[in-house]
Amino acid sequence: MRNRPRLGMLLTLLLLPLCVCAASTSAPTPAPQAQESTSPERQAPKPALKLLMVLWRGETAAEQGFVDELRQQQVAVEITRINANQDRDRLAEQLWKLAPRFDQFDLVYSFGTTASVMIKTIIRGRTPQLYSMVHNPAEAGLEPATPTSLALTGSTDAIPAQLQLEVARQLFEIRRLGFLFNARELNSQVQLEELELLCAEMGIALEILRVAPNSESLANQLNRLRSAEVAIDALYLPNDSYIISQSKLIMDALRQTPYRVIGTNETFVRDGALLAVAPDFDAMGRHLARRLRQLQDSDFHTHLAPITVEHPRIIYNEAARLRLRVQIPAALADRMVPIH
Repeated sequence: MRNRPRLGMLLTLLLLPLCVCAASTSAPTPAPQAQESTSPERQAPKPALKLLMVLWRGETAAEQGFVDELRQQQVAVEITRINANQDRDRLAEQLWKLAPRFDQFDLVYSFGTTASVMIKTIIRGRTPQLYSMVHNPAEAGLEPATPTSLALTGSTDAIPAQLQLEVARQLFEIRRLGFLFNARELNSQVQLEELELLCAEMGIALEILRVAPNSESLANQLNRLRSAEVAIDALYLPNDSYIISQSKLIMDALRQTPYRVIGTNETFVRDGALLAVAPDFDAMGRHLARRLRQLQDSDFHTHLAPITVEHPRIIYNEAARLRLRVQIPAALADRMVPIH
């Protein structure tokens, strides 16, 4: 599989003694919609950077880390935020209204695959773009058009499914795996293709449970799971904005079921999923802010590879572990971080 060289590196990192800390449990402070200044107290040598921040599902820890690091690095920046609230039509309307004024911004920050692809389509290389937490930037076409194009780079939160399953199989047996699949989201499609190949190699039967926003499909699938109509040992929740937004609903519905839920995001574990190998959003946001400094020094003409997850965290829900009677093996005991 294409991700194996990087997978080997990640496995090595996870098996080395790491000091892994859980992220803060406090919810992100709602972001104001008006412009906000994070100018340092001292006069910056450059004028304030005008940044358009396009959010797909509101402000996350990635944006908090990004802005906090810019402030710490004394980067003067004026931020204008727009929030799609996971609505493509709403985002398209807001972006088209802004389109004639895109040249007023020095940089566009976009969160997630959907928002980032839409931004790229609209700005057409006229403004540098910094994307955040895109699962597969190459598949999404988030690459500079030419070597002389303005900067188009960012971060990917992708963690190989093989790493997720290898860690999970050290805790429990997996013979039949369910996958909650949102066919309207490119991220889910990419992850499904990866998981289909992986399950075939590992001898795991894969059950695809199709859901879609603005329909009864998720409720129907959760009813099937609650009534034990689906013959699976474990359920895999992909890194998909819609499914993440429904995390509490999903986990509340599954709380009394015997399924071991493997998440791909810390939100799932906080809401009751058993396990996730997940990126630290705050750390990724801070890394992206430092990347912005590099680009700023080159007047946004340097082309840099996307930032990847270098130190994934193994996190688990202690209440779910106790309820499901899962034992943590000695080999993982000091690598796993409980969330209570």
